[in-house]
Amino acid sequence: MRRRYVRIIIGMVAGLVLLLVPQIVAKEADATTSATPEIEYQEGVYTKEVDNMLIASIRYKGTYEEMGTYFEKLMPVVGKIITGYTFALYHDDGTGEVHDIEVCAAVSDSVTTEEISTRMLSGGSMLALNHFGSYDNLAESWEELYTYIAENKFKTTMPVREVYQ
Repeated sequence: MRRRYVRIIIGMVAGLVLLLVPQIVAKEADATTSATPEIEYQEGVYTKEVDNMLIASIRYKGTYEEMGTYFEKLMPVVGKIITGYTFALYHDDGTGEVHDIEVCAAVSDSVTTEEISTRMLSGGSMLALNHFGSYDNLAESWEELYTYIAENKFKTTMPVREVYQ
């Protein structure tokens, strides 16, 4: 029996959230591309190939509500070199009050400051789910995605991505 490993990704567009779950089946993807995933407007869970991407990011431990503050620090530095969407990486399971969060932007060139670092983020074969509507109902979409993962016996890995379009 072959194991299937999955990393969770989620994408958000003013009212649209794309939940992408990378499936790591056998091999690592080539780390030479720099592109953000395009959001496909489909219903239900579907599979999508996502390229590796060069990202600039700030990682912090805190609350989800603090993300805006960190995006405000990131955007002026990377604004002219952004190649795609902004997104967050969640490096923990989402329980508790303090979370390990990384705010990110896909970029065309490296940037390094005291708070901002640049690295290649792996892509791969992803499970995806679009969330349409308010953040207030986002948990229902996450539940649908996690139910799909459980029913199909996927094993998930971190980090989880939440892409904003």
